[in-house]
Order: sequence, then structure tokens, then C-alpha cells
Amino acid sequence: MSPTPALTALRDRAQRHTASVGAVPSDLSEADVRHLVRRTTFGASPELLADLAAAGPAAWLDSQLDPGSIDDRAMDGYLRKLPQIFAPVSQTRAGRVGNWDTMQALGFATVGRYAFSRRQLFEVVCDLWSNHLNVTNPSSDVWDTRHDYDA
Repeated sequence: MSPTPALTALRDRAQRHTASVGAVPSDLSEADVRHLVRRTTFGASPELLADLAAAGPAAWLDSQLDPGSIDDRAMDGYLRKLPQIFAPVSQTRAGRVGNWDTMQALGFATVGRYAFSRRQLFEVVCDLWSNHLNVTNPSSDVWDTRHDYDA
């Protein structure tokens, strides 16, 4: 996964901002760590807290700002179990794959990303824009194209 130009610009801007206000301190209190996790993830998990403790808050945040550098093979494997979300719209419309099951699979993929992806900040930003540019799922008007919107 290579970062898009927009994501690279966001990462660079965040790094410039943190440089101007000082680096993220490495000796955060437990309350500060909880605050960081609440703001950048969908919630603490034992694995996430272990990653954060091992890397330190600054390095962990830097890695989250570069999602392509994060090994997320487990999540990729989960998504491969939902092949209909990767089908071209033409196949979905032709009835070769999908129907309302495609929207259900997309829901499973979304919840899976929130719960299991190691690219938590990336998923939080995706959720923000998905909410802002909302296209309802499920909906009879988008049963054949909604999965392509999230791809």
C-alpha cells in the first residue's frame, strides 16, 4: 500500500506541526496515552497498547501517519474472505457476483477494519470522510455500486 499524495501531504503537515510545537513526549502519563489512543484509533486493544509501549508514542504516531509502512497482513487476509467487495461494478450488475450480500459483506469489512486493522489512524480518517461524504449502505439505489465507493 503506497500512500496517496494527499495522505503524504497530511503526514508531512503533521510532522511539521509536531516539530514546531515540540515532539510527542516519550514519557506520557497513562491518561495521556489513553487520550492519544482515543483520538487516533477506534479503541484500545491489548495488541495496540503493546505496539504503542514497544515503539513509544512518537514513533507509534509516526508509523500511523505512514500506513503503508504498517504490516496489516491479518486484515488483508480477512478482507480476501469477502471477494465480492473487490468485484468490478460491471460484474455486480451482470449478476455474476453480489447483490444485497455485497452490501452485507461491505458492512463486515468496515467493522473488521475498525476492530482489527493495525492502520487505525488511517481507518479513523477513512471513517471521517465516509461519514462526511455519506452514501447510505444498505440502500436499494446503490446495491451494485456502493462497494466500489469504499474500494
